[in-house]
Amino acid sequence: MALAFFRTSGDHYMDGLAAYGLGTALVQSGDFRGSVSLFDEAITGFRVAGDQHGEGDALNSQGGAMGIL
Repeated sequence: MALAFFRTSGDHYMDGLAAYGLGTALVQSGDFRGSVSLFDEAITGFRVAGDQHGEGDALNSQGGAMGIL
C-alpha cells in the first residue's frame, strides 16, 4: 500500500525507500526474481532524488539477488 502511494506522490526518495524495503523483504522470503524489479525501481527513485548512498545500496542488493538466480 505504501509503495502504491509513493509511486504517485512525486516523492522519489520515499518511492525508492518503499521499493527497496519491499525488495529486501522478498529476498528474505527467497523470492530473488521478484526482488530484482523492485530494486530497479528503488535505484531509479534514489537516483532521481539524488541519494547516491541509497542508489548504491539498491544496486548492491539487486546484484546480490541476480547473482543467486
